[in-house]
Amino acid sequence: MTVDRIELRAGLRARLVGSEPALGTMVKIDDFSVLDIARRAGLDFVVIDGEHSQLGDSGISRMLRYALALGLPALLRIASLEPGIINRALESGAAGIQLSNVNSRRQVVELIDATRYAPGGTRSIGLAHPGAGHGTIPIADYLEEEAAQPPLVVVQIESPHLLDPLADIIVGVDVAFHGPTDMSVALGLHGSTDHADYREERRRLDAAAMRASVPIGSWIADPGELGECIARGERYVAIGSDLQILGKGLRALTVEAPGRSTPELVEPARK
Repeated sequence: MTVDRIELRAGLRARLVGSEPALGTMVKIDDFSVLDIARRAGLDFVVIDGEHSQLGDSGISRMLRYALALGLPALLRIASLEPGIINRALESGAAGIQLSNVNSRRQVVELIDATRYAPGGTRSIGLAHPGAGHGTIPIADYLEEEAAQPPLVVVQIESPHLLDPLADIIVGVDVAFHGPTDMSVALGLHGSTDHADYREERRRLDAAAMRASVPIGSWIADPGELGECIARGERYVAIGSDLQILGKGLRALTVEAPGRSTPELVEPARK
């Protein structure tokens, strides 16, 4: 059975405006088992991490294609806007693109353009990929599908230092995503999320997203924080990462072993 990339995009978009939030995780390990586990766990999406991982281009492509085959929406997180990387990811089956450290409207316009074909964007057209049936789907039909249900666009707001008003920056995106760790560091708080300045930045994004009618999202280290996310109205929540969850589980095993002394361990907060 061929999984329809268009249906996956539409399903995730519907989830973002539905009664329950979309739940996912960050994927950094180059192994199909991670995606199998995520799918069986009932996650609504995964974010293949092209920014903070050792995944190379070929690994990213394999993981995106396998996620598509599983029927699991997978977005690619990128550190900077590179049209070639975006196009290859979308041709591999990515449901969308998540761009880090967005601080201007220009970045968002260029990201949207890079994910849309002309006349709605600047994405280069090619048909030698699975989404176009490796050239067997008529180009007019393919372009019509893409225009009707384009890739999702998620923008990470990670700094208080913006070049344009926040509400203007996020217009037209699928998710305005709050990056907690980078935001805290940018505020000089060294990862703390308890300070009033940090909480004010979260409120600022919430208010701007409401004005722009854009769903909000964020990353959390602990599933116990999910209730707070839902109360804030977040629709797209990335819970930890495969490496973080694995590390936490292994540390719990050593801590619970009877008669074993272990050094003091610090839970990493990096997303």
